[in-house]
Amino acid sequence: MKTITAKKNLALQVIMLIVLLMTITLTVKAEKQDRKVGNFTKIEVSGAFNVILTQGNSASLSLEASEELLERVISEVKGDKLILRLENNTRIIGTESPTAYVSFINIDEIDLSGAVKISGTNPMKFKHLLIDGSGATKVDLNLSAIKLKCNASGSSKIILKGDAEEFEAELSGATKIDAEDFKTTNCTLDCSGASNSKVYVTGSLKVDGSGACNITYTGNPQQVDSDMSGASKIRKG
Repeated sequence: MKTITAKKNLALQVIMLIVLLMTITLTVKAEKQDRKVGNFTKIEVSGAFNVILTQGNSASLSLEASEELLERVISEVKGDKLILRLENNTRIIGTESPTAYVSFINIDEIDLSGAVKISGTNPMKFKHLLIDGSGATKVDLNLSAIKLKCNASGSSKIILKGDAEEFEAELSGATKIDAEDFKTTNCTLDCSGASNSKVYVTGSLKVDGSGACNITYTGNPQQVDSDMSGASKIRKG
């Protein structure tokens, strides 16, 4: 009986080892690598990345991660879009994700999914910019734009500083937007779920809220139009 039990335990250990080996596990020790990229106006990042943006006179990409992990980072420009992702079955042990230093001339779209974090080294200027975040993404940017639109779902968080003439945001799930230091003239919010929004508006504020969303506004907007349902709330900060 003991022999049978021992054989079962051994078989179980072998199966667990095979499963473990099928998933490539990498620990991160930082090394830097420059990647050649053409010009791009859109950025798409998925998986677990720390992205640091710099606006300048040329486009470039530099990666920082372990040697093994760098080999599994896929970077390519398709059309006008820079795409960053990890090969399938790549796992990272520890708290350090690969870091991508991205320099650009101008972009109009940022698409993030997974556990991507994105920030900037300097205040940036845009005409029109779309930021789309899903999963557990985090955006922390200082920018100036004619029009900024943000779509966020899951547990994404967006922190903004700077200003925009027009600001639109569509939030669902447990997303958060902290834009108290982002001065906007006109702002439109479509919020659902347990989302939380803080905005600064001087002109017109339009809000459509459902579920248990919370909206706080400052800036003394000239006009406030709100359509709230469920346990959603709007208040002046």
